[in-house]
Amino acid sequence: TTNEGDKTLRCHPKHYSGGQIGTFAKCVRVTALVLKACSIFAKRSKPSKSSTRLDPEDLKHAEHHLYRQAQAEWYPDELKALKNGKTLSKENLGFTSPLLKFNPKLDANGIMRAQSRVEKNKSLPFNLKYPVILHRKSDLARLLVTSLHVSIGHTVGINALKSEIEKKHCIIGLGTLIHQVSNSCILCRKLKHTGFKQYMADLPIDRSEFKSQFRAFTKCGIDFAGPFSIK
Repeated sequence: TTNEGDKTLRCHPKHYSGGQIGTFAKCVRVTALVLKACSIFAKRSKPSKSSTRLDPEDLKHAEHHLYRQAQAEWYPDELKALKNGKTLSKENLGFTSPLLKFNPKLDANGIMRAQSRVEKNKSLPFNLKYPVILHRKSDLARLLVTSLHVSIGHTVGINALKSEIEKKHCIIGLGTLIHQVSNSCILCRKLKHTGFKQYMADLPIDRSEFKSQFRAFTKCGIDFAGPFSIK
C-alpha cells in the first residue's frame, strides 16, 4: 500500500510466512515488482516489455528498501541523528542507545551498518565488514531467520545458523530470535522430542506379599540373563 500523506511505499514482511524455502527472496521479489510498478506509473507512459522485467538492480533496490523500512521502524532516533551528521551519544539522543557498541554509520543507500574490526581487510566482502543492523523483534529479521532456518536445514546447530546470518546482518538479540524460531518450528519440535519413559511393572503377588513367618530371603528373584549395557 502507499500512504498518500508522505508518499512512502510499505511492503511489510509480516505478510509473508517463513514456513517455506525462499520466502525472504519472495518478499524481496514482490517488493521489487511493486517498486517497479510505482516507477512506471509515475512516468505516465506506456511501458515496454523490457521495462517491466526485473533485473538484479531492481532486486537490490527492493532489499535496500526493506532494510530502511525495518530500521526506521525500530531505530528512528538513531537514523535521524546519523542523517544530521551527529554521533550516537547520550547527549545527542537523550538516552543510551544499544547501537553505541557497534559504532554504526550510514552507507550510500541510507542503510545503517555496523563497523567491525576487520574493515581494513580488503579480501573480505563488504557485507561481512559492514553488516546491516536489524532488531530481533522486527518482522524482516524474523522472516530472514526463519527462511534461512528452513533452507539450510532444520537439524543444524544454533551456532551454524548464527554464523550464516552474521555474514550479512547484525541482528540485536540474534541468539534469542534463533531460539524462538527453532522452538516454534513444528518439524524441529518433532525431531528434538524425547520418547516416553517405560515404567517398570508391578511385582508379582508372591514377591510383594510377605507374611510374618517368612524369614529373610525365603523367596527371592534373580535375572537369568542381563540386563546388558549397550552403548
